[in-house]
Amino acid sequence: MVLARFHEQLRGEGRQWRDLNPVSAGELIGRIAAEVAEDFQGGLMNASAESRFRTVALTQGLQRFMAVQIGWMARYRFDPAEVELGFGVDGASLPAWEIGLGGGRRLAFRGRSDRVDLFRVEDGRARVVVCDDRAGGTGLRLWS
Repeated sequence: MVLARFHEQLRGEGRQWRDLNPVSAGELIGRIAAEVAEDFQGGLMNASAESRFRTVALTQGLQRFMAVQIGWMARYRFDPAEVELGFGVDGASLPAWEIGLGGGRRLAFRGRSDRVDLFRVEDGRARVVVCDDRAGGTGLRLWS
């Protein structure tokens, strides 16, 4: 949720992740994390000393992660284009990704990707990197 808001704020300002330095990215993540903590389930993340401690630890971890990501952008030719991109699930902007298997059978991939990065090439096409760090889900399902 914090990374999605981070991305959307930059997109709304017409900026890319690479336009930030690690310090300014960390500050923005900190502000967004504080807003999320305040709003999440009526302030549950700030309801006790223990939950505030966990919130601070999560925020600091996310700030360190983002500092690495932003530092990496200097050598990385791709730009984050989408975050939390759904495909084939309720509320998703894209249909399931389907692959024909022959014999009238097909394989449909449904889910949500953490991030999709693009590197646009001269002819209008793009190279794509899909970043997804979750191991959960319902597995593969064959459709006939």
